[in-house]
Amino acid sequence: MTRTEINDIIVNEIKKVLENDTVELNAETVIQDIPEWDSLNNVDLEMTLETECGIDFEVGEFEELKTLADMIDTVKKKVN
Repeated sequence: MTRTEINDIIVNEIKKVLENDTVELNAETVIQDIPEWDSLNNVDLEMTLETECGIDFEVGEFEELKTLADMIDTVKKKVN
């Protein structure tokens, strides 16, 4: 799985959860800084990544990831 594929999964899920196709996201976006984002959305994103990418996060691991780049890097390591 490429970084672009992982990025697309994350971005698409965030837009779906927020019901906002116009939200602007980049590698430096801190997910928790998105005003509409909450802990339930974080759990949804974590579960989607585990399912879509065939990976598992350790307890508390996902919550430590701050930026979109952190998420992409971590998922990339886990799928390879």
